[in-house]
Amino acid sequence: MPNIIMSLAFFVTWIAPTALGDNMLRYSMTVMMLEFVTIHSAAFMGWALFADNGPVKKTLWVIALGCFYSIFVYALSAENGEWWPLAAFWILILNRLLTILTGGEESNARLGVLMASWVWSLLSFFAAVLLTVLVPLPAFGWTEGVRAMLATRGSGLWIDEPQTLMAAGFLYFLSSALFDLNAHKILNTFSGIDPRIPLLRKRP
Repeated sequence: MPNIIMSLAFFVTWIAPTALGDNMLRYSMTVMMLEFVTIHSAAFMGWALFADNGPVKKTLWVIALGCFYSIFVYALSAENGEWWPLAAFWILILNRLLTILTGGEESNARLGVLMASWVWSLLSFFAAVLLTVLVPLPAFGWTEGVRAMLATRGSGLWIDEPQTLMAAGFLYFLSSALFDLNAHKILNTFSGIDPRIPLLRKRP
């Protein structure tokens, strides 16, 4: 449901830029930048999660990586004057820690879903960004006057042509929602399977 809501929010803002408020351009950029940091951090946290270490070592690794990536999230929050990205990032970290601490066969299944989710997020994020950069998109409500009225600091394609940002967010979160709708199938597939990377397992 959250991904569906986010996808609709991007789509609505693409059609009517001020329908959900005058700060949606800045908010949307913050969301997409946070998603990029989250996807990037997931690669290294996946290494910690799948390594054949005990729950204590895994927890310490995840917390350490979380603190490191919090530097980037903090900079993002400070730049935009909003601190919810930092809170949202650590809620995600706690969710990953719960997967570690619960243990058992079901934990392995959830780790498998986390791996599949990371791969899907990575591919869908870059596919959405690349597609919206290469394919000409209608501006809809983002007329020159609206862009001037809602102008934010900085420069770049997402600021000069906000429709590319809105389309990328719409496609990315829609793709994430489709993954979530089928996550139970992936959970069943990984149930009873040890998804840890063999190279990271301790040798006897």
